[in-house]
Amino acid sequence: MKKVILPSLVLSLSCMLSACAVKTPTAATQRPVIEAVRWKVDDAEMPFYLDSDVEEIAVVERISYYQHAKAFRMLESRGFVRVTNAKAEELMGHAFSARSAILKQAEDHAERAAMFAKLWHDDPKDGDWRDFGAEEQATARRLRSQSGRLKPYLMRAIGLAGCGTGGFGALRHHDEIWVSFGGLGSGYTPETQAVIVYLDRPPRVAHVTNPGTCL
Repeated sequence: MKKVILPSLVLSLSCMLSACAVKTPTAATQRPVIEAVRWKVDDAEMPFYLDSDVEEIAVVERISYYQHAKAFRMLESRGFVRVTNAKAEELMGHAFSARSAILKQAEDHAERAAMFAKLWHDDPKDGDWRDFGAEEQATARRLRSQSGRLKPYLMRAIGLAGCGTGGFGALRHHDEIWVSFGGLGSGYTPETQAVIVYLDRPPRVAHVTNPGTCL
């Protein structure tokens, strides 16, 4: 009778002979382990984003996972750090123009303002269209006015690990900044992160908030 050697046995034997030599992932393919840093979540109440004196920050960018350790060291003793444009691009891992990004958002708001103006023209009895258009137009003007004064600030943040649909945002109330995270999905674990927030004036304090539920 012929002996039958199962493929799994052959694989096990060859693995033993070669000491199970497996190529170690390089820095380019392996996601680094994030250091066990835990930002303290502030107890300060986050402002309601629709309040008239609360401003949504237009440009908030993620830090590259490969730069997290460096960013965490920079934020070890303070909640935010003013960085140069070159340092911001290094931490993000790519070239970036905050001016182009905010002007694109201004253009989007202006287009929505025009759409609401047309809706109001077609239905002048509905004053909501007029109000919506005025808000969009005011936002477009504000973003354009900020475009030439934006400076990058590295800030603490807490995201949700693996929540690919999630994103960071920030609100400003007077000179206080709240960095937040939200997305879609469930069962994700809070994860220490950092972001670059582009502001037209220096903040007094930056608050770390718990990430929103990834529903």
